[in-house]
Amino acid sequence: MKALDKFVRAHFESLINNLNQYHQFQLPETTHRIRVDIKKLKSVLQVMAFSLKKYDSHENYLPLRNIFRKAGLIRHSDVMIRLLIANNLEGLPIAQEDTTVHQEAFKAEIPFYIEQMTRHSRETLKLVSDVGRRDLQDFLRKRLKFIKSRLYPVLKPGELHNVRKSIKQLIYLSGLVDLLGAKKQKFYSRMEDAIGQLHDKEVLVSFLKSLAEVADPQVIKALRKACDRDRKAIAQMARKFYD
Repeated sequence: MKALDKFVRAHFESLINNLNQYHQFQLPETTHRIRVDIKKLKSVLQVMAFSLKKYDSHENYLPLRNIFRKAGLIRHSDVMIRLLIANNLEGLPIAQEDTTVHQEAFKAEIPFYIEQMTRHSRETLKLVSDVGRRDLQDFLRKRLKFIKSRLYPVLKPGELHNVRKSIKQLIYLSGLVDLLGAKKQKFYSRMEDAIGQLHDKEVLVSFLKSLAEVADPQVIKALRKACDRDRKAIAQMARKFYD
């Protein structure tokens, strides 16, 4: 499938370029771009496992996962700082020294990662052309069924993280087969954003609980109530769309 081949080629090239950019400048936003490229490539690996017999998406994802996790260690403190500022909690402590260690370790490994991803790109491109348009359509329809079953008729809060990942796959790949109309695209984009905002609050609650000696219990209580409101809003959004 030419469109999928082009997608894979573009995101491996983008990943390698972003690794080079981080090696030179160590800008925090570059780690975000690296992780987005990897999420998009992981989506394709899962399509390939769905379509191609004996293709192991997990085994082929492991080199990407290593980069993803190490970039995430760097990004974690930047995300926490952003969340604290957004909630007027700038005075709470963040362990910046750990981030510096992770940055230096990641930078040192980048030449190896680039060589590894160059090989991985060639290997993936040899196989992805065997994935048909119908295969991708069937894969995405299964994602649609999964998403709906977790959002409607009863919201399953414990599954929302997996729902969000499935929605991202849908957003990344549906344009390659014109699967969604404008109304559905808008709904899934809004739903992914709503679940993301809820996730940010949940992460912040967990972080504040780990700082029990300095965190205000009333702030934690207010955030938990905000999480409850977000879940209700997500359930309402789903009912309005699926009813």
